[in-house]
Amino acid sequence: MYWRLPIKKLSASGIGLLICLIGFTAGAQPRLVPLSERDAISCLAIGGQSIPDFSGPTCRAANLYEVDPQNQSIWVQTQVEIPETWLTVKRPLALFIYAKSSSAVYVNGEFIGRNGIPALLAEEELAGVIDKAFYIPASLIKKDNEIVIHFSSHHGFLDLVGPIHFVGLGDYAAPESLLDRYTGFSMMLLGGLILATLYFLVLNYRSNEKNDYGLFVVMGVFASVQLSLEIVRGLYAYTYPLHDLRLILIALCAAGFGFCLLIFVARKLEHQHNIRWLGIAALTIGVVIWWTPGFDIKTAIAVLVPAIFATVMLGIQAYRTKAQEMIRYTATFIVFDIIIMITLTTFHHINYYLIIAAMTAYLFVDQARTFEQRRKQLLAERAEVEKLSFRLEQLQQQQAPASIVINSAGEVHHVPTNEVRLCKAFGDYVELHLSNGRMQLYSGTMKDLAERLPSTFIRVHRSYVVNLDYVTTLKSTAGSGVLILSEGEQVPVSRRLMPTVRDTLKTGPV
Repeated sequence: MYWRLPIKKLSASGIGLLICLIGFTAGAQPRLVPLSERDAISCLAIGGQSIPDFSGPTCRAANLYEVDPQNQSIWVQTQVEIPETWLTVKRPLALFIYAKSSSAVYVNGEFIGRNGIPALLAEEELAGVIDKAFYIPASLIKKDNEIVIHFSSHHGFLDLVGPIHFVGLGDYAAPESLLDRYTGFSMMLLGGLILATLYFLVLNYRSNEKNDYGLFVVMGVFASVQLSLEIVRGLYAYTYPLHDLRLILIALCAAGFGFCLLIFVARKLEHQHNIRWLGIAALTIGVVIWWTPGFDIKTAIAVLVPAIFATVMLGIQAYRTKAQEMIRYTATFIVFDIIIMITLTTFHHINYYLIIAAMTAYLFVDQARTFEQRRKQLLAERAEVEKLSFRLEQLQQQQAPASIVINSAGEVHHVPTNEVRLCKAFGDYVELHLSNGRMQLYSGTMKDLAERLPSTFIRVHRSYVVNLDYVTTLKSTAGSGVLILSEGEQVPVSRRLMPTVRDTLKTGPV
């Protein structure tokens, strides 16, 4: 038993219109006559594979868009008159059939070819590809031509209202070459979506702070998979049962992207009722998508419904708080909703991805701006903490200064660190320049000494460590610098350490 779901035929008319436009705009004016909406006669197949006389009780007048071969076998007859120029300027012709069906084609009573094997019973049918071009020998073409097509479609699990997407007679070409004029642009857009997704993934992996990069990764995956599913029809001739799966996955990806959009807004609001909003939205999205006819419309609705929920949530928050950020977001989502509504029947495929790319770019730019503001605030707070810590250590140094133990001439000296103005490397020793003008030698390396000194000391050069309490001025000289101490000493600052010294002194006494 197959799951059967009614689907509207907007996809069929959309493909037909696209192919007609390509007939007028592409290359060397390819010839194409659409047959899908022409008068035709359809007859239910009762038995056998022979062409009926199209006058029996199961026959009726229809056009090809109205023919439904799903779970049955149908014969269709139509007439097509071609322009005189087609007879004088002979180029290879083909009958193009884009349909969820197997088919067999006859032109002017002659068998042309099969796409799969159409049959009365499912076990006898061989599923054909979704898009097929049947080559027609030039010897069969006349001014007035009779086209007979045998359709059957027993292997799908969705019941589409418009399983015949397009039928047309024109210059022979690969069927996928007429299907999508935007394949090249779509491929570039897909590459951009994949790169953006990878970029968000790296940011999410490297960032230790709470952010929405992970959500952007999921949104990018949904959009990339959906666009890949759209493109695949123009690149790969898959059998028609896979078309049902493709349509379902496209709708699910659209719903996933829309729900992520709603989650993004809910996280931004941080409201206590967010879970309730998300639950109601998820239920509404599922019900509306289920009952909406046409997968083109389903794709739009899958994004529109969560976007409307997000707009309402943002509007309520903007009304309550009067915050400029909430007002800006509300206005953006209102515009987003209006664009989807205006383009509802054409939202499918390239329009969808352009709108989604624009919305995602806006959210990312705004997120980056917010993150930058938060980063600057964090740096400012960190600088204040470092400044306070430095002042506390200065106070502690003044009240209970640390001391350095120095062995000199068999004697042990304890030199208070607050009396040390600077330390200068001198061979295997370090000269300690004290505040009273005296100098002591420390038997050890500068590295060992620096590790023992409090944080009021900073290394400014390979050979110098300075007590910040005695620094009065920092002078820059072509990348490097010079520190002026309170006693007038000038201490060189290396080019490599200059940025660190400058940043440290911003919190110090200078």
